[in-house]
Amino acid sequence: MPEKRKSLAVDSSFFTMTRILPPWSVPTTLNGEVWKTIVQHQMFAKIFRDVLIMQILQLKWKVQIRDPADKTSQRENIKRFTRIIEAGDDDEGYLNTMDRLLQDVLDIPFGGALELVPNREELEEVANIDGTTLRPTYDYDFPVVQIVQAPLPPVMLARDEVARLYLSPHSSIKRRGWGMAPPERVYLGLELLGRGDKYYANLMLDTPPAGILDLMDMSQDTAMEWASSYRELLVGTDAFKIPVLYEHEKEAKWIGFTMNPADLEFNRTVLQYAAITAAGYGMTLSDIGLGTSERALAAVIRDERKSRRQGFGTLLVKLQELWTRILPDELEFVFIHDDVETLVARSRALLASSRAFREMIQEGVLWPDQVLEQLMADGLITVQIDPKRGLPQPLAETTSQFEQAIQEKEAIGDPVPPSQGGQGEIKNRS
Repeated sequence: MPEKRKSLAVDSSFFTMTRILPPWSVPTTLNGEVWKTIVQHQMFAKIFRDVLIMQILQLKWKVQIRDPADKTSQRENIKRFTRIIEAGDDDEGYLNTMDRLLQDVLDIPFGGALELVPNREELEEVANIDGTTLRPTYDYDFPVVQIVQAPLPPVMLARDEVARLYLSPHSSIKRRGWGMAPPERVYLGLELLGRGDKYYANLMLDTPPAGILDLMDMSQDTAMEWASSYRELLVGTDAFKIPVLYEHEKEAKWIGFTMNPADLEFNRTVLQYAAITAAGYGMTLSDIGLGTSERALAAVIRDERKSRRQGFGTLLVKLQELWTRILPDELEFVFIHDDVETLVARSRALLASSRAFREMIQEGVLWPDQVLEQLMADGLITVQIDPKRGLPQPLAETTSQFEQAIQEKEAIGDPVPPSQGGQGEIKNRS
């Protein structure tokens, strides 16, 4: 007769295991303070933001006449508005004012805003407004409202009292008036970076890793007694503590829940998500000096040029538009690019265009004043010149100078840049 097995009544709830999964979705209802906290806890987001801000702040700028042909004297207005921009918020200066503005632009959905004191027509000062306290109202006359705290009443800002700048405006009618800052654009990348940092840091800590200790042939009572004593062994300040396993013949085996830190390839994973985060800011890892040692110089130069056209270039254009809206209609705000590589490339483009336009003038296709207008439209000539004032020299003398410059173009250097395998600006000569 087979031996009857004893039935054991076990509470089914003992075997219930609850697993909590993180919500892998992009939040859309977080306020500005929460987004700022997210950026503060992710070093890559702060680094990319600060690098973009530093690139903007080191640029020179000026206020100039919008239409060169306008004969109205704007010299006093140019000096007045230049002093206002230089003074900034509470005379803290242009750099601090721009720094705070760009932090809001690159961190929160509302973006950054400047208060025009007392208004745009009678401008005397520009002041920073905390973007986390601002909301769009969808009212044409009062487009922005400031809500600081419950006891304080909301403050409505008129259209001529505020200038606002934000990135990636939403097309949805539910979020019209809001933007999408880079942290929201790459939120999942920031979340994965943060969780990866914490996971890897916990692996490095001097604590028992997560897992199961299989005591093999040890009885249940003995194993539970040993586990209870080991739990008590970890409590206290006595440094000399040694856990001991006994009453077993087979080797105890540790079944870990985590991987070996050396097998995780943590550096490669971090760089991958950091590259995604950089793309959200319109930048590459080369802009902060990561991943450059394993790549060719040509690839690094191409990445830098790409960043100048994407994140940096877009932010630059929006800033120029913001300050130009603040100024009177006759004036505009422009940044001065004094980068050596940009100046050399512009000089070469001007030299090539001059030769082509010279032939067009000789063939009767274009007039000299039309050529000047086209050069100004292409951005090859940035000084304020009235195209109707005529040429400074006769055409024959100008033509001879063009021919001489073309014959001596090798003095500038090898026209093939390093990004395309050339020798750059210096050419070795025997």
